[in-house]
Parts: sequence; C-alpha cells; structure tokens
Amino acid sequence: MKKVWQILLIVLLVAVVAAAVLALRYRDYFSALSDAKQYSSEDLQQQIDDNEAALGEILAQYLPAQQPQEQSAEQKSVANETQTIQNAEDPSRITDPPTAPAQQEDVAEKLPDPEITELVATFYQLRDDYGAKLEDIKARAYDEYHRTNPGKSELAKMAVRYVREATLLEVECDKQVLSLLDQLSKHIKENGGDQTLPEKILELYLNEKRVKKAWYFSELEKRGLVL
Repeated sequence: MKKVWQILLIVLLVAVVAAAVLALRYRDYFSALSDAKQYSSEDLQQQIDDNEAALGEILAQYLPAQQPQEQSAEQKSVANETQTIQNAEDPSRITDPPTAPAQQEDVAEKLPDPEITELVATFYQLRDDYGAKLEDIKARAYDEYHRTNPGKSELAKMAVRYVREATLLEVECDKQVLSLLDQLSKHIKENGGDQTLPEKILELYLNEKRVKKAWYFSELEKRGLVL
C-alpha cells in the first residue's frame, strides 16, 4: 500500500510540474488573450506604434546619422551661374566669401560605437525577418480557414497547429535576440558603459511580443475566428 501511495505521489508531482511548465510557457498567450478581449485591434495597434517609437528613439542615437546628399557637379554649376547673374543684376547681393570654420572637435568622438551600430542593425534585421515569417503564418492560417471552412473541432486543431508553429518561431527568435543582447551587454561592460541600453531593448522587445500577440488574436476574432 505504501508503494502505491509513493507511485501516486510521483504521478501527482509530475502532473503538477508539467502543468507549471505549460503555464509558464503559455503565460504570454493567456495574457495576450486577455488583452485582446480588453482592447480593440485599433488600441493595440496604437500600443504597437508607441512601443516602436520608444524603441526607435532609444536606438536612433546608436545609428549613423544620414549625411546630406552632396550636390552634383551640374547642380553646383547651375547654382554658381545663378549666383553670378543675380550679383550682376544687383551688386548689393555680393557678399564676402565665407570665412574658414573654427577648429572643430574630433568628429570620430561623436560617431556611434561601430560594434554597437552593427549589433543594433542586426537586431532590426532579426525583427524584420521574423516579423515577415509571422505574417506568412498568419496568411496561411487565414487562407486555410477560408478555403476549408472547418467545423469547431477542426478549427481547434488548426489553431493549435498554427500557434505551435508560431511558438517555435518565437523560441528561435528569442534565442537569437538574447544572444545578440548578451553580446551587446558584454561589449558595453568591457568599455565601461551603461547597461541601460540592452535592458531597455529587452523590455521593449518583450512588450512588443505581448502586444502583437494580442493584436493577432483580436484580428482573428474580427474575422470570425472566435477566441
């Protein structure tokens, strides 16, 4: 009898651990489902835009500023001829040539760290790549739903299949993003910098995932795929 109880306790323990693992793994989906019920897709889109703006504001300073496009030789020639004609018509327009600019600080000191710039660019590329893959999953799910018109049982199976595919994609993306942020953190630490950057990127990345999941669920509901 004692052995039976031991077996039952082990089975119960395994079940509890399995339930805890599932709850941990899918807690973001439960949160997203709750948000999808609480907010409209328009509200969620605004949250996505706000998160994107916050991320862009933080990362913009680590990307090289776009330089103004230099005039072509033809444009310079036209501008000089126009200035000459204007000066001939009105001598008062003639001004002294510009004086040499004062000695400036070393430009290199103002440029962003090249390694941080590369890591930030890679982060943006990862987001674009996985975002495109997620859109592909959504498009295929919509297409299959409208093409097959599944019943409730088939719809549930289809939903599980696509959610599983999206989850595997998320896990893959998370690994690459966390690896990237780890590289960024190490580089900043080695150069005596502030760890706020990788921490803030991670915070906004996780928030973006949560809100986008809610937006996708909200869009599914609008299209008749009731949650």
